[in-house]
Amino acid sequence: MSVDSELIADFLSAAKTYGKCLAEADSRAANKQHTVMTRLMKKISNVGQDSNLLAHVRDEDKYIRLCVASFLAKAYPVECQPILVDLESSGGPTAISARMLLDLLKTGRL
Repeated sequence: MSVDSELIADFLSAAKTYGKCLAEADSRAANKQHTVMTRLMKKISNVGQDSNLLAHVRDEDKYIRLCVASFLAKAYPVECQPILVDLESSGGPTAISARMLLDLLKTGRL
């Protein structure tokens, strides 16, 4: 596996763990995973792999969809906004996160 592929795999793994933490209402652990994803996203962007991560915006795991769309919404709004709209109707913490991101996108604050 290439370093670039490992970065993507690590991001997806962190997104799944983030989702598990959200589902368990463990905000401290969720914040830790968000920090991990933020660091990984910087590395992914630095090596020009954003589009490879974007391929996972339609993943079957809703937390992967949420995290990919969240981190790429500003650069790829056309691809990410429909995913966030769909997640907004899913209920729970995923819906709340998606709603907040959509508001930030619409108001230009993202």
